[in-house]
Amino acid sequence: MWWSALSRAAQQRSCSLWTPLAWHWRQRFDKKLDLSSRSASTDVGAIIGNNESIQRKLAVDPTRPRVRKRKPTTPSNRATALIDFSVLYRGPPVKRLTGGLRRSTGGRNNQGRTTVWHRGGGHRRLYRILDLHRRQYAGLPGCVERVEYDPNRSGLIALLRYTLPEKDASSDTTTTTSSSSTTVFSDLYRNLANALQGATTPLPTSPSPEPRLVYLPYEVAKSGAGTSVSETGTSAPATITANSSTNASTALPSSDAPVEPSRRPEPTVHMETIRSNVRVLKRRSGSSPKTHLSYILCPQGIRIGDLLLSRTDGPVEPKPGNACPLRYLPIGTTVHNIEMRPRSGGQLCRAAGTSAQLLEKDEKRKRALLRLQSREVRYIHLDCMATVGAVSNPEHRNQSIGKAGRSRWLGRRPVTRGVAMNPVDHPHGGGEGKTSGGRPSVTPWGKPTKGYRTVRKPRGANFIVRRRFKE
Repeated sequence: MWWSALSRAAQQRSCSLWTPLAWHWRQRFDKKLDLSSRSASTDVGAIIGNNESIQRKLAVDPTRPRVRKRKPTTPSNRATALIDFSVLYRGPPVKRLTGGLRRSTGGRNNQGRTTVWHRGGGHRRLYRILDLHRRQYAGLPGCVERVEYDPNRSGLIALLRYTLPEKDASSDTTTTTSSSSTTVFSDLYRNLANALQGATTPLPTSPSPEPRLVYLPYEVAKSGAGTSVSETGTSAPATITANSSTNASTALPSSDAPVEPSRRPEPTVHMETIRSNVRVLKRRSGSSPKTHLSYILCPQGIRIGDLLLSRTDGPVEPKPGNACPLRYLPIGTTVHNIEMRPRSGGQLCRAAGTSAQLLEKDEKRKRALLRLQSREVRYIHLDCMATVGAVSNPEHRNQSIGKAGRSRWLGRRPVTRGVAMNPVDHPHGGGEGKTSGGRPSVTPWGKPTKGYRTVRKPRGANFIVRRRFKE
């Protein structure tokens, strides 16, 4: 081969050139592999060892990621400065907490007319369902599982895991907390419950001890009746035995009469067996704690493993991530995700790095005075929920897109200047050579811009003490 044809000196020179390069790429690959395999809840020291310098670099607050500038290898990289999301969770979101997002309409309404300019395209996204009310799990501490990136907002989101309180195992009836419960029961439990519900005439029961769990054949559990399908495709009666603690067995009744396909076959499973199976399964499912997952807006300063609490009937510790009505928070507290009306969900201070400050509370009028991020001062009802702290990702404002293609990925279309158009298209268009427009800046419809007020008097203007703009 060509390698054996080289002289000994040439082989040594080639090895001396390739060894440092291979070592460099091996180091980069190992570091990337460690970061990709590490979730947000993994201990950094368990992966990188006890090297303090490396730990100091990687142990970054995930709620305050830094802006990373790229090397000027290309004209676009020269001006690019983006948030370093390598400290966040890299896996997919929780599927049960996501939903489809309507495809971009390009700024058109239902008549096909452009109502919002410079919109369209963009990457496909999944919507993350956030708990903006913080009332569903009030009183239950939630553990911070991880911090994730959300393409639908500038701030980050945090995944909380709530441990539901254990219920009485002796009770045969259970109540679900919500229709969208994340607890998944086995198919056997569901089919047994269906068979129990479809039975009309219960069979006589004996005062024998409570039987143990009996595993039904798959065909019987699937159909919820006492018939099983044979290999030839015909239905045959199934005989199931309930084994008790005294090793007694009771044969179930069977019928040789043909079953009409239009009618539902009557259940032939012993009712006591079904009831005992349901009881055993409920007791087993209640032995392990049930947990629910929920996404919230990630505040600054929380750590993986922290316990966050929300209450509606009392105060909470004023630490980032806890939520309660404004009446229970001390004056001077920094809050975000604030409701404008009680039970309406958070609407104020939800962007990256934003927050508001609680200035005063009026118990007689049931109002709280807040100073928002825009320096607007307004009143909010005391029963409105608010989350302590500021929204994560405060360095979002310091990003530099770097190139036009990245704007298209975000769904932003190009903006054409008015002076580059014709007079028929814009008031600033036309003229010989380069012009400045010849008049103060206006919109394509002749309305003044750059400071002209177009907002009508809002509905809640009586609650505003100081406007965001100078009067």
